[in-house]
Amino acid sequence: MEYVTFTIHGHAREYFPSKERFRHKVTGETTVRSVLEHLGVNPLLVMYVVKNGKRVSLDDPITGGDEVVLITPAAGG
Repeated sequence: MEYVTFTIHGHAREYFPSKERFRHKVTGETTVRSVLEHLGVNPLLVMYVVKNGKRVSLDDPITGGDEVVLITPAAGG
């Protein structure tokens, strides 16, 4: 088993397992969208995804060892 490290920025942090940073166990290749759905987090909450320093889509593949930053809206309304 390997882990992907997620860092969350923005007000939607409350929907994630940890308010700022968490690790998620993965086997093989998956996507950010799949992880969000598994966690019960609506993918529409995520404005931008950055994987290993590069902007990607929710459907780009991720594997163990990746560092993923999720940017959510800064404020509601």
